[in-house]
Formats: sequence, C-alpha cells, structure tokens
Amino acid sequence: MAIGTSGRIYLPISNPFINSIQVVDPNNGAMVAELPTLVDRVTRSIPYSTPASVAFRGTSLIVSNHGLLAIDPRQWAILELGVGETGLPLHYPKGLA
Repeated sequence: MAIGTSGRIYLPISNPFINSIQVVDPNNGAMVAELPTLVDRVTRSIPYSTPASVAFRGTSLIVSNHGLLAIDPRQWAILELGVGETGLPLHYPKGLA
C-alpha cells in the first residue's frame, strides 16, 4: 500500500480475476480508479500478474509483479506506473534498539 500526497490510497490487488492497482478515496473508501485499465493490463508486453507491493518514485509507482500464476518468467518483474502525484513521506520508527 502507498499513499499519495492527495491522500489517495494505492492498493495492489492480486487474484485470478483482478490484477491491478486500485485507487481508493480516503474520505469515503470508494474505489476511484483501477490502474492500469483492463485493456492496458492485458496488452502490455509484461502484463500485470499478481502485483504485491507498491512504492512511490517521483510521480510513479514502482510495482512488484510476482507473477505467481505466470508460466513466462518475464512476468516476474518490477513495473513502473505513472500516477501523476508524489507519495507521502515514509515514517520510520524512532527510539527502538
């Protein structure tokens, strides 16, 4: 999960039917977008296949594409998805041994 400066929450969704990043509005919990679009997900040279983790890099999300059900090892990849906003700073624990 990653949170943009807008407050939007980016959630990787992995199941046999949906392999995408869902964008959730923090005010009402509604899904406002599914990235990439279904057409883009299946027509890419490396399709989204069980995305697991996301992190911001500039105005893009870096996505780990686990490809758990993939036969083609090229699907075990790190993908980049432009989202047009930066992420909130990460918070690191302090005072731990």
